[in-house]
Parts: sequence; C-alpha cells; structure tokens
Amino acid sequence: MSALTQYVEDNIVLPDPTNAADITYDPAGTGAVSRSVQAKLRDVVSVKDFGAVGDGVADDTAAIQAAVAYAAAGSGSAIYIPEGTFKVSGNLIGNYEWPRGSGGLHIYGAGSNSTILVWAGSSSGTMFRGFGDGSQTNAGWTYGFSLKGMTLYGNASPFVIENVSQNTVGIFIEKAQNLWSVDDIMMAGWGTCIQIGVHAERGSFSNLWLGYSYVGVDGFGQYSDLTVFKDVYTYAIIYESIKLSSPRMVFEDWVIVKAVGWSNASYPDIRIGYKAIRSEDIGKSSSLTAGTGSAGNGSVFRNMRFERSDASFRDVSFILFENINARTSDNGEILMDTLAFPNQLNVAAISIRDKRENLRIRGAVTNYLTPALIIDEYTSLASDANNSSTANSDTLRWIWLSECDASNYFSGRRNQISFGSARGKTSINSRNNASSLTLTAQGSSTITKDASTGIIIIEKPNSASENCMVFTMPASASKLRVYFSADIESENWIHLSFYNGTTYLLRIRNVPREALNAGLSFVYDNSGTDFTINCLVGVRSSRECVIRFDEFSYAY
Repeated sequence: MSALTQYVEDNIVLPDPTNAADITYDPAGTGAVSRSVQAKLRDVVSVKDFGAVGDGVADDTAAIQAAVAYAAAGSGSAIYIPEGTFKVSGNLIGNYEWPRGSGGLHIYGAGSNSTILVWAGSSSGTMFRGFGDGSQTNAGWTYGFSLKGMTLYGNASPFVIENVSQNTVGIFIEKAQNLWSVDDIMMAGWGTCIQIGVHAERGSFSNLWLGYSYVGVDGFGQYSDLTVFKDVYTYAIIYESIKLSSPRMVFEDWVIVKAVGWSNASYPDIRIGYKAIRSEDIGKSSSLTAGTGSAGNGSVFRNMRFERSDASFRDVSFILFENINARTSDNGEILMDTLAFPNQLNVAAISIRDKRENLRIRGAVTNYLTPALIIDEYTSLASDANNSSTANSDTLRWIWLSECDASNYFSGRRNQISFGSARGKTSINSRNNASSLTLTAQGSSTITKDASTGIIIIEKPNSASENCMVFTMPASASKLRVYFSADIESENWIHLSFYNGTTYLLRIRNVPREALNAGLSFVYDNSGTDFTINCLVGVRSSRECVIRFDEFSYAY
C-alpha cells in the first residue's frame, strides 16, 4: 500500500453510500441550500415507509396508523398513500390533538382512481374518525387538516347492495376548526359516507362522488358553522343524500340522482329537521350543554339539480322538512337558490310536515306536471280563535318565493306566502267562477265582482280585525282554490284568515306589504260537507285595505 493510500484511509472519512444521511442533496436554483438525501426524502412520509403493502390482501391498518403517529409526534404532518389497494380494519386517525401552529395533519393519495382504501373492519366501524382528541372535554382541537385524492370503499364489493352495512361510516369530523378540507374523494358502499359532528367549523368538502350507500352526508353536530360542500355528485343513495340538523352549512353545485334497485322510493333526497345534542357530545366545549339543538338554521342550498328517471320515485318529495323545534333560535332562515326539479312528480317538490319559518326559495324550477312547489303535509291544525302558540297552529310562516318557474306554488292549507314573481305564474285548473258564487260582505267592508273576469275586490276601510266576507262552500266541490293579492300602504302589514268556525284553513300574521303585493295562493281540499267560511282581516294602524281575488274558485 502506497503512502498516499494509507493517508487517505487514515485521515479522510468518505460518506457511507448505504446511509442517506451521509449523502448530500443539492437542489437547483439560486439561493438553494444543500441538505442530506435523508432530509429530502422525509419531506413526505409514505405509508409504505411503515410497512404498508397496498395489494388489497394484507391488512395495512397498523402501517397507516404508525405513519399518523409519527406525524403526530412532531416528525412531520404530510402522509402519502401511493397507488394501490389498501385493506383497512380500524380507525386510521386515532385520538391525537393538532393544536394551532402544529401544521395539522395532511393525508393525500395518488388520485381517486389510483389510491383505494377498502374497509374490512366491524359492521359499525369508521375509517377516518375524529380530528379532535375524541375526549368529552373542552380540549383536543384540530387546526389544519386535509384528506385528498383517494377512493374509500365500505366493503370489498361496494356495488352489491347486500354487502352494505348501515352502521359503517367513511369520514367523521368533529372539533376541527379553520383550514381543513376534503377534496377529490370517491366513496361507495357505506352506511353513511360523511358525518359532521360538533364544532366541525369553517372547513370545505369539494369534488366528491358519493354513491351506493345508505346516506350521503349526515350533518347533526352543533356549531358546525360555515362548513361548505361544493361540487358533489350523489348516485344510488338508498336513503337521503343529505340529512341536516347542523346549523349554517352550505351545499352548492350538487347533482342528486336516484337509481332503480338501490334508492328507497319512500325517502326524500334531502331531510331537514331538528335534532337535540347527543349525550356523548355534552361537554366537548363550553357551548355544548344539555337541551341545545338545531334544525339546519342559517343553511344555504344553491345550484342543485335533482334527477329521478323511474315512476317509483314520484311519490315522495325531493326535500322534506320535519321535526322542527318551535324555538326561534333553532328555526332561523334557510335559503334555497336555483333548484331544478325536472322530473314529473305526483307530489310537490318540497314537503313541510312540521313547523317552518323563514324559508326563502329563489329560482326554483319544476316540471309543469308537478302539482305544486311546496306541500303542507301536516294535517292537525289548531282551532283556537286567537291563534295561540300551540304546536299545531301558526306553524308555517314567512315563506318567500322569487324568480321561480312553477305551475303552482302551494298545496296544503297553512300560512303559505309566495313572494316576488309569483303573480301570473300560478295556474289553477278546472276552476269555476260562475256568477252563482255568493260572497256576502261583513262589517264595514264592501265587495265588488267583475262578472266577465271573475275578479273579486274587497275594500276594508278600517284596521279593526273583523269578518269582511262570508261564503258557503258546497259539499259537491272537491277543492277551494284561491289566488289573491292585497294593496296596503307602505310599512304596513296584514292579518288574514279563512276560518270555518272550527279550523283555520289559512292564517297569515304580520305579512309585509311586499309579499302581499306579489300575491298568495292556497288550496283547500273539501271533505264533502257543506260549510260556511269567514274571511277575517286586520291591518296595522288606521289604514284601509283592498284585497283582490284574481282566482276564487271551486273544483268539482
């Protein structure tokens, strides 16, 4: 050995070619800083670094959980699940807290057509659960989370209905605040694809395909403020595509399609109703106490299209309101903007079975054969003359419609207000405005009727609440159909009721001038008896009122 060779061996340490920490990575670009190959490779943590196989046979649960635990320990926050089929039998997240400044947890795949996770766990399990620490305390919050680019199957054969378990959940989120998102995800074969728990706040879901499952999205948690679902396609959902009681959520750019052989014909596409806080959620924040709940108040539905191709789906409305709590705080305004109901139906597009206040519908379009845009399915009405706040009275108020294209707006018999461009768009068929219709003025009011047009004008010169008209509905008439408007002075409102001595067929309270100018319609189904109906009117302040009946007819 020469002296030079001996000197090199004794004094110069060469990098170990088998140790990435000893090999330098030199990035391109001005100002770039050299670092080890090991540091470069650790920018992204792959589940295969922890032993995941991705062949659809080996159980990769422990490997993925280990990658998440590594990230939770502060070693990194981005986890990559590469192309492949990964068998999963347990929750992949664990009870970790991701506080402010931690960077959060970010899991991404190679794309929804490339990375596939298949549930092989219990029939009541959840694949991605939590994103808080899961505790029933005011602690354990996640700030920053993302899940992107993969397919989640609820079983190995997700497109066979017998294989779908009603109690499995694909994604469950709670106690997550700010800067979290779920994007480019396909889901099939689940009991519920996505559940929204308490305090899932200010996050977003986008580019989702949800299908072949019992429920698409179930939002039940309190304080899930400003969570947005955008660009979603649902197909072959067995029950509801959306179940909602969580407040202030946004659903935008949806297509909802029922499928023969999967979708249950007795279920609506969207169900909105009150739900009280779950006992297991009490105490997860200082705001979550017993007795609280919500009914979707403050939520927005925008740019949604509903498709049903088979006659078996024509007996249930697309959207159903039910089990609405009477408390005003739980019953805030809901906006529905640009909804398309293109298929022929036997029932109205929207059904209301319980209390509903502050519903605004703009730009709804129905097929011309749809009997009505909204139907009131709640049949028990109070008979108290003062319309006191009982469970069965005064329970459908402040329904605003604008820019809608529907053959008829209302079917039912409670307080139904159409607002905006309703005038001239309500079509009443099989009407009879014959001169034999007898209307008798009451109190100080006067009645005039145009024999050629059938238009009826009631002039009421004072604001006292009193009968202004009485008429008799013959037993041979099957329906009473009325479309009317009222002219009152600015900043005034009106009380108007049709009362048969036992039941309010229609009752409107505190209706503003703008809604009355637009017009109101209602339909009453006769039970085959001959009875007298009184029209009662009261106006704010000492002002006169003129009521115009463009249609006042019986159908036989």
